[in-house]
Amino acid sequence: MDTPTIEAQPVSVFTKLHFQKSKSSVLTSKADGMKAEIEAAKPEDSPPEVFTLKDEEVDESKAKTGTQYLAAAIASLTGVMMGQMLSWSSPVTPLLIKEGKIDKIEESWLVSILNFGAVLGCTAAGSVNSYVGRKSVLLTACLPQMASWLLLALCSDIRLLCLGRFLGGLCVGFFCVTSPLYISEIAQVSVRGALGALFQLSVTIGILTTYTLGLLPTATSITLASSSTVVLFFALFFWMPETPVFLLRTSQSNRAAASLRWFRGPAYNLIPEMRLLERMVQKADSAAAYSDFVTDPASRRALVVALGLFFFQQFSGINAVVFYMNTVFRTAGGDVSPTVATIVIAALQVVGTALSVLLMERAGRRFLFLASFSACTLCVFALGLFFFLKERGHPVAGPWQWVPLGSVGLFLVVYALGAGPVPWAVVGELFSKRMAALAMSLVTGVGHWASAFVVTKAFAMLEAWLGIGGTFWVFVGFCLVGIVFAWALLPETKGRPLQEILDELGGKKKGVKSET
Repeated sequence: MDTPTIEAQPVSVFTKLHFQKSKSSVLTSKADGMKAEIEAAKPEDSPPEVFTLKDEEVDESKAKTGTQYLAAAIASLTGVMMGQMLSWSSPVTPLLIKEGKIDKIEESWLVSILNFGAVLGCTAAGSVNSYVGRKSVLLTACLPQMASWLLLALCSDIRLLCLGRFLGGLCVGFFCVTSPLYISEIAQVSVRGALGALFQLSVTIGILTTYTLGLLPTATSITLASSSTVVLFFALFFWMPETPVFLLRTSQSNRAAASLRWFRGPAYNLIPEMRLLERMVQKADSAAAYSDFVTDPASRRALVVALGLFFFQQFSGINAVVFYMNTVFRTAGGDVSPTVATIVIAALQVVGTALSVLLMERAGRRFLFLASFSACTLCVFALGLFFFLKERGHPVAGPWQWVPLGSVGLFLVVYALGAGPVPWAVVGELFSKRMAALAMSLVTGVGHWASAFVVTKAFAMLEAWLGIGGTFWVFVGFCLVGIVFAWALLPETKGRPLQEILDELGGKKKGVKSET
């Protein structure tokens, strides 16, 4: 008995869906029943502008999530690479300064130029993803990523070191746009938030890996060991499928169905979801343009929310803490080794982010972000107070010596619970399928990396002007504004279909279809 197969059609795989008839004398009644069910479900009597909630109903009860978690975890290895590249400067630049290869001014450029490369990478990733595909982009980016590590490991000239960091930033830009996009397009609604949080978890694992490798004696050994993640990712991700959404957009209907089947399992009825995805893709046939962020109310508000989340995330001081953590602990003094302290704190951050994966679908994105950002504000204030007193000659011996370690440790843990992962999870839930790639490149390029560039480049200047204490209090002010921003504008997206979220952002009533 032949099983029904979905044939690719030039216009619409499910508006012209049919099943191959068996050459056997026994015809499958199951295939006939499925065909009749599909025909009955077609909204032929409804005008094309109407998109009812009934049309969207997809039964996820029989879907397997194991392959979704596997693919998302492998894709998130790019987050490990991103975390390693971000934190590389913390253990390595003190060694380079000690060896006389760079000075303090060159250190600031070596740290911040990664963010400049990431801005360019994010900007390019939006267009490239629309034509090449998520899988191909991630695999291709491994080549310049490996070149980056080799330059950093084998060169001592500051210009070549900066080139290595720039290339690494370029790849990080591609990774942080493409991986969350890939994950959002393979995830079903019930696990979308948890899978989205895996990327930020992987970033923290990458940071922990680099700080642990900081125990190695030379900058070359630290850098070469970090490059092994590139090889591991390429070897594993090569076998993962492309996303069904991209395959449908490039008229590869059979491959899209096979991809969705792989992600959802053999017992899952993929027909309703394929029909929904195809309808979204057909509506998204026209190319996305930056002008849509002005003319489309849902895209406009989503852009404001996403940019704001990443802007305030960076101006909480997170990358200043990560990049300069060794410097902060050396300045604070005390009996704890800066290297050991950074390893312990990075491990706590991994634990906090792992908890966020579990809490994302329980507590919700909005609550996690607000609670996390509020706690971050208190931690940064305490850290600023310690350095304010120390810089003015007040005694900070005894228990006070533990304030930097405690404040930074708690800051990174509570940041990892919400302020870190929520923007990455939410940005994949706010935009239509048509706008997703362009939005991801714009939001991560401007909201995340441009802000990170400003923060890391300005940290040294603010430190010289205001002292470390005053610098951290500047971050406190941004944290307070960020709390008000999220309270006023951040919608809850937990467990909600994309169409419902878009309707809320665009101020539309249920039942009216916007461009997905």
